[in-house]
Amino acid sequence: MPLILYQAIRFLAPGLTRTEKGYVFAMLPCTLAFFALGVAFSSLVAVPNMIRFLLEFSKRLGIANTIRVEDILGFYATLSLWTGIVFEMPLLMFLLASLNVVPYRTLRRGRKYAAVGLMVLAAVITPTPEPTSMLIIWAPMYLLFELGLILARFARPRRRTSGLALLAGALYLGAAPYVRAVRAVHARRRAGALA
Repeated sequence: MPLILYQAIRFLAPGLTRTEKGYVFAMLPCTLAFFALGVAFSSLVAVPNMIRFLLEFSKRLGIANTIRVEDILGFYATLSLWTGIVFEMPLLMFLLASLNVVPYRTLRRGRKYAAVGLMVLAAVITPTPEPTSMLIIWAPMYLLFELGLILARFARPRRRTSGLALLAGALYLGAAPYVRAVRAVHARRRAGALA
């Protein structure tokens, strides 16, 4: 994760304003800390409980346990990576609210949709089809969403939306209109219409 962040910052840094660089560098230690918390949660809480549940469940059904080290390590690595990434959600919500891409009120109104979307994401992240694993992952994800709402509430949105904000919106929402808006902003900046 630190290498990915370093490469992303190196790629984005030339196009950022001084204020945007301040946001990025101020949030850098927090992103590493939240990712580490996600990996720790996955390794210490989620994966051991999932494996324990699956072993007990297979024992009740009379299925022989043939666990291979490769499978366990792959399970740990995959779930730890995705959980670490998901633990970045509060920071992403704060950044989007600060840059005025997704205002706090919009995030608050989308709470029930976020709960369902996070359930779907938890079902995709967990490689097992049973609901217990999904709930072990979903509960902290929803708590992180609520933490993101609290952080977004205290974010001070900027008046003018910058190119970085529009690009972040495009990455977050996956919408083509944002990409066109970024191009338009940059064209206007080159023409001297924006400061």
